[in-house]
Amino acid sequence: MVRSNQIIVQDLLNAIVNIVSEDSSYEYIMMVLKKFVEMHEEKFPFVKYIQIDLDKLRVDEDINSVDSKIIGKFLKVMVKTLFSDLFMLLVIRKLPEGLVNDLEYLGITIEKKKK
Repeated sequence: MVRSNQIIVQDLLNAIVNIVSEDSSYEYIMMVLKKFVEMHEEKFPFVKYIQIDLDKLRVDEDINSVDSKIIGKFLKVMVKTLFSDLFMLLVIRKLPEGLVNDLEYLGITIEKKKK
């Protein structure tokens, strides 16, 4: 069963923040994500439901009213723009299987190679 847009986006962004901050700083990845979201407000108006500050990340439940396929397009642009395929393989390996399935439903497919 596919979870809500809010949970999918929140979980993916949190996973990215956690993984990047292992080898960088928490503040750095939050700044990068915040800037990316701000730069895409015109093309993807629903990003107003994603609040990113240097110390917290929050996805408003109003994002659930947005078509999941449009959210998938935004997430795909974000992933392809900010991160390499190798990095996303590392992220995917650390995600719960349910979230991987949710992302595939949104059109984000990254081959999960065996460990």
